[in-house]
Amino acid sequence: MGKVIPRNTHRHLVSLILRLMDLDWEIQVMHTHREGNRAADWLATYAAQHSIGTHILDLCPSALSGIIREDLSGVSFPRMCHM
Repeated sequence: MGKVIPRNTHRHLVSLILRLMDLDWEIQVMHTHREGNRAADWLATYAAQHSIGTHILDLCPSALSGIIREDLSGVSFPRMCHM
C-alpha cells in the first residue's frame, strides 16, 4: 500500500515520521485510545498549547505526575465504545 501524506498543517511532521519509518530498523505502529496512554495525551495537549520548538521542563508538571502515579498504581479508565 502506498504512503499517503495528508493535506493539513501536520504534513511536514508526517513526512519526517515516514522518513524515520523508512530507516533500517524494525518498527510497529499501533493505535492506542487516549485513555490507554493518558501521559502521552497530556503531553500532546500541552504541546498543542505552546509554540513549536523544543521545550525543556525542569520539573514534571503536577498534573502529569498525578497521571504517572495513577498509571504506576494500576488505575484504569475504561472506554465505552458504541457498536
